[in-house]
Amino acid sequence: MPTIEIKHRDTDAVLYSHETTAERQASGLAMRDALETAVSARANLAGAYLAGAYLADANLAGAYLAGAYLAGAYLAGANLAGANLAGANLADANLARAYLAGAKWRDGITLTRAPLQLSGLHYFVHILDAHMQIGCELHTLADWAAFDDARIVQMDGKTALKFWRAHKDALLALAESDGRGVEVAQAEEA
Repeated sequence: MPTIEIKHRDTDAVLYSHETTAERQASGLAMRDALETAVSARANLAGAYLAGAYLADANLAGAYLAGAYLAGAYLAGANLAGANLAGANLADANLARAYLAGAKWRDGITLTRAPLQLSGLHYFVHILDAHMQIGCELHTLADWAAFDDARIVQMDGKTALKFWRAHKDALLALAESDGRGVEVAQAEEA
């Protein structure tokens, strides 16, 4: 039987290994199988390298994926409820229809739905429920709207300022049009 190994993104250490069938391997579902088994076994998958993995409809509820590299992973329809995704790289990951209720982002932020993700700009952008992460900077949408030029320059110098001036209005409008940060704004008005 073929063995699938889930390895650490930096050290190449094996975090979990799983025997699969040749049929599962040929179908491309072997990694999904291995991950679901690892999650059931409560394996610590922090820092796992899962780039490009096909994980559609996988049940990864409660998975510990802090710092995992999921760039390009196909997670459409996956159940990530209660998963710890703190520091995970989700750049270009397909999260369409993924169930993220209770998933942890970072800094104690709990998700209720899939983030909006934008790539192709100078920085990756993730718009969460009431927060936005641009590159490594994570702040509430209200804070992003209130930042002055001096605060933006502190983040990454003139590059950040040029980016923010070019994209601020569009990013905040996108967040608002999708109902992001609405609860925060309503709480501040009360």
